[in-house]
Amino acid sequence: MMREFLGGVDEEALAALRAVQDRWSGLAYVSPTFRMPVQFEPIFDIDEPDIPIQFPYAVLPSPPDGVFGGELRPDGTLLFGMFETDEPAFPSLEAFIEAEALLDWARSRPSAGPPLNDAQLAELLVARPGLRQIEQACGYHMTWWVDDEILVQHRIPAGYLPLDGPQAWRWLV
Repeated sequence: MMREFLGGVDEEALAALRAVQDRWSGLAYVSPTFRMPVQFEPIFDIDEPDIPIQFPYAVLPSPPDGVFGGELRPDGTLLFGMFETDEPAFPSLEAFIEAEALLDWARSRPSAGPPLNDAQLAELLVARPGLRQIEQACGYHMTWWVDDEILVQHRIPAGYLPLDGPQAWRWLV
């Protein structure tokens, strides 16, 4: 299908898709980020030959709603979007899953205080130099830090992640 539609085959893109399909296709759970069931079913589907290759249905609501979804680029970047607007969200599907696992666990923990705005978060990071970033769970709009006492999540508003008010949350470890 790729050769017929694009006039050639991108072996690296197909290998990346197969690797993700082999590892994650069929995974389904209630997403703590989006507060709805999601499933992972990345496929090869191209509508127009001039657009960059992306693999739709990497993450989609279950049942699909026709509005929200996640796509993968061949380099592993996970994009989330609403309707036709997709933006890079995580460097990989694995980073998204790590962030989901952390958020699910964090919500079972006691709060370490009220939510923080960006200025308060900056003060906290200065006051607690032992907070280290959990890079394997960070995305382009979500960052995590931890030390021996607290876990912190910071979100930056994005089209797929609208936020009002404070954007950092803390839990006791």
